[in-house]
Amino acid sequence: PNQGAQLYWGRYFKAFIKEHYAEDVLALASIGLDAPDGRVQVDANGEAHISWTTPLVAGNRTFDLVQAAANLVEQIAGASPYGGERLRAQTWDDLRRYTSVHPVGGCRMSDNGPTGANGGVVDANGQVYNYPGLYVIDGSVMPGSVGVNPSHTIAAVAERMSDQLLAAM
Repeated sequence: PNQGAQLYWGRYFKAFIKEHYAEDVLALASIGLDAPDGRVQVDANGEAHISWTTPLVAGNRTFDLVQAAANLVEQIAGASPYGGERLRAQTWDDLRRYTSVHPVGGCRMSDNGPTGANGGVVDANGQVYNYPGLYVIDGSVMPGSVGVNPSHTIAAVAERMSDQLLAAM
């Protein structure tokens, strides 16, 4: 059998967790307001080029705050009588191996059309500018992070856009 499937799913994963992490595990996650500064541009040959500078590197305020929160939890959880051992992640690349987030953005919603500093990809109904009949209805239409778990916001935006799409049919 596939070793990756054995490690991350089913009875193998359950046995691994039971053996190594069955008691007193605390996962620390953080939610922040990152800048919506990523860009995807298509050149004259139709090739997509992605530009994004991760702010989550050591020395950056967001990264340092995540590390400070982890240190505080370690102090609390490591205090007697709890004991504890921290699984350390040294860089954001290490952290990303252990976590998943709610990605938003990438198909920015805007009422300004596709041009200008506040330009977007879709209008308030999810209709892609300059491509009639093409809609994007998911979390990617949000202009950026909302600073809290975005599940309900994504659902509300998608429900409204879906209602508008159905009404237009």
